[in-house]
Amino acid sequence: CHGSAYVYLAAHFGRTGATPPDYRTLTPVINSLRRKTEIPIAVGFGVNDQSHIETLRDVGANVAIVGSALVARIERAILEHRYVLEETRAFLLALGWPSP
Repeated sequence: CHGSAYVYLAAHFGRTGATPPDYRTLTPVINSLRRKTEIPIAVGFGVNDQSHIETLRDVGANVAIVGSALVARIERAILEHRYVLEETRAFLLALGWPSP
């Protein structure tokens, strides 16, 4: 997606990083947004593994935001005296990035 704007859709109410919601419940919301705009739709809150990203792709999201999951991984690497960049790379690869 290329653009200067996007819609950030919070997947659920509550704290980020909590138990992920059933992203399939977002389908009607995403479909409604698609009827109103062509800008990319980004979904965050609770996204922390490749299965979540695949589900979001299936329900029509353009972007998955994994902010809290990445921050947690970095914090853990620092506490365990591991190389942060390598941990970040491993996390992104586990998420399926870069995608084909």
